Amino acid sequence: MVVMSRPRACKGPSGTPLAKPIHLGIYRQCGICVQVLETKESIQVVYRHAPEIFRCSPSFFLREDNQFLLNTSRFEICKKTDCIVCIDAAVDAVPVHKDCYAMVKKQCADHDDSAINVRIWAVAAFRQPWNNSQPLLLPHPMNTDVSLIESVATELGVAKLLLGLPAELVRAIQGFSERSLFWRFVIARTVAEHISKTMDQPLALQTTPLTEIADWKRGAAVTSASSRSLPPFITVNIDSDGIRSISRQSRAPEYARGRLTNVAYIFLSQDDDYTSKLYVHSLYGRCRFVITPDMDPPRIWETPTPPAWSACNMSINEEHLTRKWPRLTVANLEGITGITFFLIYGGLAGIHLHSPGEPSAMDTFNKLPNSVGKCCVWNYVPISKGDRITGIGVKRDLGRPFNILIQTEKSGPIIVGSHNKALKDGCFVQAAPQMLVYQQPQWWGPARELGFLGTYSAGDPAKKMDKRDFPDNRYESSPISMHSFVETIYFSWAPLENVASAVIYRGRLNGVTRGVVLHYHHGGSRALGHVRVGVDLTEEIVQPIGICYKIANRWNPLLVANNDDEDGDPEKPQYRRSIYSVRVEFQTELEHQHPHGEWWCCEAMENNLKFWSMVANTFCIVRDETDNIPSATSIDLSMYE
Repeated sequence: MVVMSRPRACKGPSGTPLAKPIHLGIYRQCGICVQVLETKESIQVVYRHAPEIFRCSPSFFLREDNQFLLNTSRFEICKKTDCIVCIDAAVDAVPVHKDCYAMVKKQCADHDDSAINVRIWAVAAFRQPWNNSQPLLLPHPMNTDVSLIESVATELGVAKLLLGLPAELVRAIQGFSERSLFWRFVIARTVAEHISKTMDQPLALQTTPLTEIADWKRGAAVTSASSRSLPPFITVNIDSDGIRSISRQSRAPEYARGRLTNVAYIFLSQDDDYTSKLYVHSLYGRCRFVITPDMDPPRIWETPTPPAWSACNMSINEEHLTRKWPRLTVANLEGITGITFFLIYGGLAGIHLHSPGEPSAMDTFNKLPNSVGKCCVWNYVPISKGDRITGIGVKRDLGRPFNILIQTEKSGPIIVGSHNKALKDGCFVQAAPQMLVYQQPQWWGPARELGFLGTYSAGDPAKKMDKRDFPDNRYESSPISMHSFVETIYFSWAPLENVASAVIYRGRLNGVTRGVVLHYHHGGSRALGHVRVGVDLTEEIVQPIGICYKIANRWNPLLVANNDDEDGDPEKPQYRRSIYSVRVEFQTELEHQHPHGEWWCCEAMENNLKFWSMVANTFCIVRDETDNIPSATSIDLSMYE
C-alpha cells in the first residue's frame, strides 16, 4: 500500500492516543473538470465523513514520482488500486483540483460547505460506473454555451480574446487547449450550476436491485417493477459523466463492426446469477453500481454491438488485479497495416493496430503508465498490402499471455513474445480471425499486463492444441543473455533471400539501429528488433544485394552485486552489465566502403538475419540454420568497437 504522511503514534495532552487517521483512497482524475491530475498540481479530497457529513481535506500535491504528499497526520492518502483498506473500509473519497473546488464554492457561496461538498461528491463519485472503480477517462463533450464562456472570460479578465468569435473557432481553440485553467473553469461553472439546481433536494441515497429497474435515464428518478415482467437483456450506457442510461431489450444485441471512443457499454442478462447480485445506488438523478469486494466488475465494451462472450476465444490472466479492469476493445483486423505489441518482462502491456488513419502507435503508448512505458519493448508485426492474417494463436503460462502467434498468408508464422521452456498447456489457434479482443491498459495502478487477449470469428471455432504443436519460434539463446539479468530478451529472425526492400529504424539521438523491416518480392514482410513505426528515423533501401552490421558494447558503470562470491573480480565481464548496440546498413553495390578504423561485418543477402533486443540492448548476426550462435564471451568484442 502506498501511503503518504504515515502518522506516528500521536498522543493528546492526557497521553491517550489520538484517533486513527482517515484513509482516503483516490485516483488521478479531478472529480469536477474530469482532467487527469498532473504532477505538482494542488489537490484536495472531498470525502464522506459520516452518513450525512461530507468534508474536504487540506490541499496537497502530486510529486514527480507520482506519490501524493499531505502534510498532516489526520489523513492517509492512498492511490494503490488493490489496497485492501480502500476496498473494505476506506472512506468514499474523490480528488479535485484545488482551484476547481474554489470556483464551485465561489459560485455556490450562498450555501454552507457541507451542502456543497455532498453535491460535489455526488457528481464526482457517480462519474464512475461503480464504487472503487478506476476512471474510464472517456472524452468530455465540449461546452459551447456562448454566455457561459463569456461569463468565465469576463471573470478571468480575458473577455476581449474571445469576444465575437464564431462557435466553430471557439470549439477549435478549446480542442487545442482543453487542459488550460480557463476551460477547466468553464466545466467547473457547469458543475456549479448543476449543484445549485439540486440544493433544495434532500440527501437521499436510494438502493435498488438492478433486476427490478426497467428503464432509466440520467436526471430521472429510479422506479422499480416486477423482475418477471421485464425484458431479459440489460444495456448500460456510460459516458464521461458516468452511467447515462439503463435500458431493456427482448434479445441480446447481434454483433456488428464498429467502435466508439466517447461512450462505453455493459451488457447483462436478467437470468445470470451475477446480475441478481447487482444493486444500483441513485442520488440527485445519477446512478452507479454497487460492487462488493468479493465480486468481479462487469465487462465494459467500447461498441454497442459486441460479439457474444461465449463466442470469443480468450486467454485470461487469472491474477486478481487484471480481472478488476475488464475494459475490452474489439478491433477489426481487416485493412490493418500492422500490429505493435508492447511487451514488458515477458508479459503483454498493450496493443496498437496500425491503419492508414492511425499509422503510429504513439497514442497507444502514451496511454500506458509511465512505469510501463519506460520499460517496454515495441514488437511490430507488419501486414503488407495484399497480405492478410490467416491465424492468431496464444500460448500462455498460468493464464498470462506469453507467446502470440500471428500467421499471415504470405509471411507465414511469426511468434511474438519471449521464450520460456516451462510454458503450460493451454494453447489455441483461431483460423481466419475477424476480430482481436483485448483488454485496454490501465493508466495507473500496479497491473502492468493485459489480462484478456483473444479472438472472434463467425466461422469455425478456435482449435485447442498441445504446446508441442504450437509453431516453433526457432528461438536461439542470446549472445547477451549473461549480461541481461532480469531483463527479458526478445528474439526475431527473417530470411535475407528475395528481399525487395529493407527499412532501417534508427534512434534519433545516437543513430543506432533499433530494428529492421524486410519486404519480400512475394508480398510478405517481417520485422526484427525494436521497431517503432512513426517514431524513429527510417531509411529505405530498394533491391539490396548485401548487408553490413557493426556491433558495439560498453560497460554499465553499475557493478553487479554478487554476495556469493567475495572474490569476484569486478573487471571481468560477468561482474558487469554490458550494453550492446548495433548499426545495420544495406548495400546496393558490391563495392562499398565504411569509415576508416571501423570494423564491419559484410554479408551477401542470403541465410538468416537474427536479432535479439531489449529496452536498451540490440544484437544481430547473419547465420544459416546449421551454424551455432556464439555467446558474447566467445566473440572478440574488440573487433566490433
